[in-house]
Amino acid sequence: MKRSNKESSPISIIFGILLLCAFYALLQNFIPILIGIIIICTIGYITYKVMTNSKNKESFEQNINQLSQPTSSKNNVVTTVQNSVLPSIQTQNQANDYDLKIEYVQLSTSGDDDVCPMCAQFEGKIFLSTEAPQLPLCPSCACVYMYYFENDLPSNSIISNKNDFILPAECTSMFYKKQQQICKEKDITKLIRLCESQIKKLYEFMEPYISAQFSAPAELACRDLLPDLYMQLGKWEKAESTIKTCIKAKAYYPEDGSAQLIEFELYKKVATETLSYISQNPGCLQRNVYKAMGYEGEEREQLKNFLRDSKQIEKEKYNNTNKLFVKEVST
Repeated sequence: MKRSNKESSPISIIFGILLLCAFYALLQNFIPILIGIIIICTIGYITYKVMTNSKNKESFEQNINQLSQPTSSKNNVVTTVQNSVLPSIQTQNQANDYDLKIEYVQLSTSGDDDVCPMCAQFEGKIFLSTEAPQLPLCPSCACVYMYYFENDLPSNSIISNKNDFILPAECTSMFYKKQQQICKEKDITKLIRLCESQIKKLYEFMEPYISAQFSAPAELACRDLLPDLYMQLGKWEKAESTIKTCIKAKAYYPEDGSAQLIEFELYKKVATETLSYISQNPGCLQRNVYKAMGYEGEEREQLKNFLRDSKQIEKEKYNNTNKLFVKEVST
């Protein structure tokens, strides 16, 4: 171990002083004094080396004792890495400290009711670490791998082959990445751009689900969020086109998407009529709009959604409500 300057500097000073004294004694021809200084230096050096070696040995023995202690990481299940795209590489790096080889992985889903069927088929299955399905398996994947050291796998375990299962499309990792970004993003323009990047790959993404007749994922931003974003901006054609694209890609399966089209048409009707009223009555109070429009049931719910989320209206705080104005469209 390399010693610090703080440890070596006092020793250097002492030997330096003794060396100067020896040089002076030599010049003055004080031979007995010179011999005494040489003896002191020799004894001091030997003592210093013995003490240093003793400290290094003690430190070395402590390190050996720590390494020899059993650790929980040498149990059957070594570690869990969530949403790892390359599990075998990450695991092998962690195992190098123990000179052990990780050979098997076991997939575990989140275990809740919304687990995607793409993920559910792999629940509890064990694979060779080099041949395991690549995570993520769906856009909102919460699956994890549990790693096993070589020879630690229970004797009754069955090793699965990933090719015996339905594998997700190659673009799934892109869908997952965009989904994570969408969860953190607030700007509506950036949100639309992220969702649109998914819609371009939707047919490719859905193909494995269709071939296996799996239900579409419970969460899919381009299907669930993008039409709403377009509707908030009053981009009715784009909203309708997105819903129809999702229908053709069977992204609503086992539903056919007709309910989403009906809901879109109802929202568009309520929004268009309400905008017309606000335009004719600028500064009208939000609490009075409900009575003025006279909507009931589902139409009233859509009015609530419109007044809450629409980017087509401006709100000016007034007592415990708002004055409403139609936002001017920038050219």
